[in-house]
Amino acid sequence: TLYVNCGARSGGGAYSSIGAALKILQSSESHGPAIVNVTGACSENIVIQSLDRLTLNALNGASVSDASGGRRDVISIQDSRDVAINGFAINAGSDGASGANGIVCGDFSTCRLSVNVIQGAGSGAGFAVYSQAQATVDGDTFQNNGNGLIVNSGSKVRSAGDQARPIIARGN
Repeated sequence: TLYVNCGARSGGGAYSSIGAALKILQSSESHGPAIVNVTGACSENIVIQSLDRLTLNALNGASVSDASGGRRDVISIQDSRDVAINGFAINAGSDGASGANGIVCGDFSTCRLSVNVIQGAGSGAGFAVYSQAQATVDGDTFQNNGNGLIVNSGSKVRSAGDQARPIIARGN
């Protein structure tokens, strides 16, 4: 288990960004499950590539906001199995042209979302699932995006989870 405190200096066993914690996991020889617990307001664009059995947990209202001016996806999950993202406010950006998304699950990945609020991808989707990826949503809110949810290229999305909470879509 790794800890991230966005907006704070590294130290005390916590990283200052999710990307820094993911670099440690990428270079680790351990292939077991990994948990990253996040606090604070993160401003970054995150790529999760070829990383399996990862859980990102938001603690105390943690958020991840676009740092690219709307040109990149906030969280992009590629070629990864069993990635869970739980409880975040994901604040996407929109430059009006690029079609950047809040969260992308692609390239045969398996993604599990639970009680996130994904918003602001004005020219893209809150959650985009493509390239034969599979995803579950459980109590997530997609709001004020160009599209709330996009599924294509042989991909699948289903509602799931222990609570079987409904998803909410508004203003998309």
